[in-house]
Amino acid sequence: MITWNQLIWEIYPYLMLVIFLIGHIYRFNTNQSMWRKKAQNLLEKKDIRWEIKLFHFGILVIFLGHVVGLLFPITILRGIGFSDKVYHSFAIYFGGFFGIVTFIAIALLVIRRFMIRQFRVNSSISQFMVGILLFLIIGTGIYATVYSSNTSTFDYRKIIGPWVRLLITFRPNSELMVHAPLIYQIHVLLSFALVGISPFTGLIHGWSMPIEYLHKRKLMKKR
Repeated sequence: MITWNQLIWEIYPYLMLVIFLIGHIYRFNTNQSMWRKKAQNLLEKKDIRWEIKLFHFGILVIFLGHVVGLLFPITILRGIGFSDKVYHSFAIYFGGFFGIVTFIAIALLVIRRFMIRQFRVNSSISQFMVGILLFLIIGTGIYATVYSSNTSTFDYRKIIGPWVRLLITFRPNSELMVHAPLIYQIHVLLSFALVGISPFTGLIHGWSMPIEYLHKRKLMKKR
């Protein structure tokens, strides 16, 4: 019999990843042209361009930080010269800075979408959902960073890192996440929820934005 912990920490993540994969394949095969059209519109929103650029830059740095912290075992990081003290200082100060920057950017974007009529009436339900989810994910991530800086009893690299690596190798272990603090659990669950809904939201245009951006730069150079 499947336990509650197995449902949350073993089945739910794979379910979100399957929806992510199938959803993108479906959207790509049914309305690929809409991807590029939406991406181009997003690049041309001058009123919120600096917030968007700030958000994208910040989220990229945060993503790379997560890749290093979750996918690279502690022994590898120590082997290349990253002691635990150096890693945690880097994660707290450097990661915390970009986390706050990204949080401010998404907060401004969400506030604009809710408070300014021009943005509100032209926004879909999925755009509101994505904004709120990103706001909560980044917010809980910052809180988790503060939590890590104030306690020496929990190191996410020893629990969440192995859990992620076991998921990737199809050897899920729900018992690991049971021992993670609640704030980390919420952060992970919200992140997978965002992964699951992304094919049906504007996040799907992130795949075509780099192509569209490079295409526009190429056309500008030819002029």
